[in-house]
Amino acid sequence: MDIDIFGIGRGEKRVIGQVTYSKNAADLSDKQSRLLGHARDTDSVYFFLPEDAPLVAGDGVELVTFRKVLDDLQADPDVSTKAMLREMFAEYR
Repeated sequence: MDIDIFGIGRGEKRVIGQVTYSKNAADLSDKQSRLLGHARDTDSVYFFLPEDAPLVAGDGVELVTFRKVLDDLQADPDVSTKAMLREMFAEYR
């Protein structure tokens, strides 16, 4: 419930993340706190949220906006990434 993304990165480092569309400050703070409750000191921790969400990153958390994710995907030269964006979003057709 508190982790939406779980993976293993380079050097077998855990990667955990939470995704939310909420812009409610109390809700965001609670979600970030619960996410951090699962984190180890060596984890990479990401919180994906709307651009205008009122949240300050907690210690060890990287805030990532949805726009940044889409911009990074759009900049990816991989043909399959472009195809995925066209399938998922009308604006990329």
